Amino acid sequence: MDKGNVSSLPKCRICHERHFIKSCLTFQNMSVTKRRHEARQKGFCFNCLCTAHTREWCPSRKTCMVCHKGHHTLLHIDAKPNNHSSSKSTPKNRSSSRSCSLEPPTAKNQQSRPAKQQNRPSAHTSKRSTSTSTQRRHSNVSDRLSSRTKSHVFLPTALAKVITVEGCDKVRLLMNSGSTQTAISTKLVERLQLPLTQRAGKTFTAINLQSFHDESVKIHITGEVQNPLHISTPESTKDKKHLSIYNHLTDLADPHFFNPINIEIMIANDQIPKILRAGLIQTTTNMPIAQSSAFGWIISGSCQV
Repeated sequence: MDKGNVSSLPKCRICHERHFIKSCLTFQNMSVTKRRHEARQKGFCFNCLCTAHTREWCPSRKTCMVCHKGHHTLLHIDAKPNNHSSSKSTPKNRSSSRSCSLEPPTAKNQQSRPAKQQNRPSAHTSKRSTSTSTQRRHSNVSDRLSSRTKSHVFLPTALAKVITVEGCDKVRLLMNSGSTQTAISTKLVERLQLPLTQRAGKTFTAINLQSFHDESVKIHITGEVQNPLHISTPESTKDKKHLSIYNHLTDLADPHFFNPINIEIMIANDQIPKILRAGLIQTTTNMPIAQSSAFGWIISGSCQV
């Protein structure tokens, strides 16, 4: 997985890796009793496994896929079967078998008795079938859970104007906090015929950026020329829930953040402080966040669909 994608995920409170708790293999491999204990100890919401709120304040309307009650599917406990009536009938069956054994054996009884014993399932076979059915049920729950919690991770991208001597052009940026050196693609340098400088065996160029939403915002960026920029752009998705969440923001930095469009400049930590602004919007835990920047609101994070 791309390092930028991993850094945008929350830190798991079970195994301390970067993923959602519902995707944690360590948590999934626990027994249901152990999962419920860990959820109580670490303050998870029993409905969505989030730590930001309790079940009473959970904004999610999703329920358990097995019993449809107000808890997460990973915390579901199957109801214990009622064996009270069957246990009472056992002594009667035993006494009946004793009375039959007092009868003198006949040729017919001797022939039928081995056949009944062959048809009777052994304790080992019964346990094995029970274990198989339990595994099959857990497998079905896991399959349904994985399909329900499919997510798309959106990268923090922005559109900006490139100011040159001959005019202006449009460029797409990516904020990559996992890198220390800003990178500019060779194709952009060739298209705009940007001047190059050599330093320590590497090629660098400088570029002037301007915001589409506020022409007074101008930022000077210096970066290393690279070809190509090794970046995994987000996959396109037919689900448009994330669009309705932030449609009130008229100054989005990248209105097409959900589409796989080529990125020509990767802004690293040496330049990010020039761009990001104070301000953060998060609607729900299963939707991406909006970060204020010099180029508008930047949308990034995981979107559960």
